[in-house]
Amino acid sequence: RHALDADGDRVALPIGDDVWILDADRGRRVGRIRGRDAGELLEVALSPDGERVLLLRRDPNASQDVVVELHDVRGRRKLRASMGMGPVRHAFSEDGTLLAAATAREVQLFGTGAGQARGTGPSVSAVASVHVGTGEVVVRGPEALRILELDGSERQSLTLPLQFDVTPDGQRVAACHEGQLEVRDLLAGRREARGPCRASDELRWAPGGALLAHRQGALTRVPRPFSPDT
Repeated sequence: RHALDADGDRVALPIGDDVWILDADRGRRVGRIRGRDAGELLEVALSPDGERVLLLRRDPNASQDVVVELHDVRGRRKLRASMGMGPVRHAFSEDGTLLAAATAREVQLFGTGAGQARGTGPSVSAVASVHVGTGEVVVRGPEALRILELDGSERQSLTLPLQFDVTPDGQRVAACHEGQLEVRDLLAGRREARGPCRASDELRWAPGGALLAHRQGALTRVPRPFSPDT
């Protein structure tokens, strides 16, 4: 259950009731988060810049509820907030300054500097993933997608077929719609048809978000790269 930052320079490692933050290069401890009587530790994560440690704990006073804690790497707590009944999906912004935590009930947004609340927005049932972009938060469920502003207000809500996939940056979604493979630019509000598609097909974006693998039975197609100019 350990966690690494984006560069692998720091490690958050649960040891007993505590979480140690280690400098991976020097092999020494730089911080310690004490956890006695704080509730069962469910998950540990580090912000991409390695400056914040996120802990998900079972609320010791309400066993079905999940508590979000945010600490700096020295172990000083910046935030403790109850999310209600879990599970909780979470994501940091790329620069580590914003944290989104989502349940089926709501999405809570926090600034990581002082742990201040930035806003609360609607979620989707059975949250599968959360992504924090430069100007939006994308919350994904099994058949739905919700896009929020960074203050939690809703920008767009989509009901999608069972087979769809979203680019890692949360900007584009590919789905089979009425027999066609459709790529939507969620920020520009544009749609583009990419040929025939069936509800049983599998769709997967490449990590960079420029290529899409479209599997039809034993055949996998890769449509031409998608870019804002196509």
